[in-house]
Amino acid sequence: MKQVFDTLRTRMLELFKRIADEKETITIYGVPGYSGKAQFTNGKVICEAAYVVSELLDPDTQAHGITQLTEIIHFTSRMLFETWGILYALEGIYRLDQHGLAATAIAKEDLSHLKQVLDWRTFVDTDHDYALIHKPTNYYGVAFGIARYRELLGWEPVGYSEILLDHLLQHISRYSGEYGFMDETIGGGRFDRYSILIPAEITELVVATKWQEPDLIRRMLSCSARICLRMANPQGTGFSYGRSIGAYGDAAALQILSTAAAVGGILTEEETLLAQGYCCALVRSLVHFWYDEDMQSINMWDKGRRTDAYRNKNRILGENLSLSMQIIGAKEQWERCGRSLEETPDGWQALLVHQSGCFLTRFTDDPLPRSLIIVRDGNTIWSLPVISGAAEYIDRDPYLPVPRSNFYLEAVPDCTHGAWLPHAKLRHPPDPHRVR
Repeated sequence: MKQVFDTLRTRMLELFKRIADEKETITIYGVPGYSGKAQFTNGKVICEAAYVVSELLDPDTQAHGITQLTEIIHFTSRMLFETWGILYALEGIYRLDQHGLAATAIAKEDLSHLKQVLDWRTFVDTDHDYALIHKPTNYYGVAFGIARYRELLGWEPVGYSEILLDHLLQHISRYSGEYGFMDETIGGGRFDRYSILIPAEITELVVATKWQEPDLIRRMLSCSARICLRMANPQGTGFSYGRSIGAYGDAAALQILSTAAAVGGILTEEETLLAQGYCCALVRSLVHFWYDEDMQSINMWDKGRRTDAYRNKNRILGENLSLSMQIIGAKEQWERCGRSLEETPDGWQALLVHQSGCFLTRFTDDPLPRSLIIVRDGNTIWSLPVISGAAEYIDRDPYLPVPRSNFYLEAVPDCTHGAWLPHAKLRHPPDPHRVR
């Protein structure tokens, strides 16, 4: 695994140099790095550049790296920042601040400008009970992270982050029911990959910004971690249904289990060993399987690969940056609990035998049942998502209740076509006296 991380670090250093040298003109595999369709890229650039300068450069090269970073922040700060891009940028600035580099790396006029534009109020209406402006509910988590980083940096008084987190928790309590998974819609019943990921994202932000994770989020994270443990496999594949599957299906499982390990008290010792080994496999897949040496890039679009329109190829620079930082985030999470992803633990694959069986996870029973069935036979894993895409995605291939298995039967993003649907038959005949 050390060689895997060495490869990742080399790629990050090379991309940092390209961004610094080529600035706004950078292209990846012929695609412009910055465009109107390259959402959040400028924030991701600041985030990874801050990591490279503060963590990867040695003392002999750091001074030059800081000069390059100052130039990077200058030209990216004049681009439009949106939601996730704002959060990524603040994460990078906070990292610099924690290393004592912010004052040196960010020009005063750029810092003044960033304080104005890196604000959660750009997509939250404070005049109408902090309602989100044309965003799905998970964006309360994004708003919380932005507010919390602003508070830690001294850019605004403490208090707003708590209000925004409370709005997210209220939504979860109102629409997610007793099982602990978030409906991505306002009662529409969309229980997606993101419904399982969201508690990890919130917990990671809470821990990174020195808060205690709420009990509700902690319980949700425990439920999410159990699903990922049932998906564990040596090939390093993750979710096989819903939006943003593929590389982000793998990255979601990595983030969930890494966060669960970091907060402590969620996984048993045996589960922690299994999670660590599976996370190593996920990292290996992200670094090697999803990276195309010919393209010198993450590949989710060409040579037989496909993802949904949300992660369109115009975002190619940003996807290289954010996937690298997700791996780094997972690495740092494991280090918090005294373990390392740079060493694959002995004996973890033997634990996969005990994972065999059929597992049912309920998302909601009201008004309609939504659930996920995972069937394991050795290292062969099938998932049957009985979920809803709500009005927007209900007829899309990745949402249909069809058994899925990575490398065997995979959904095609953004496709709508006829499909055979499974027919569930009761094991025993129904009670004739029961009122229908």
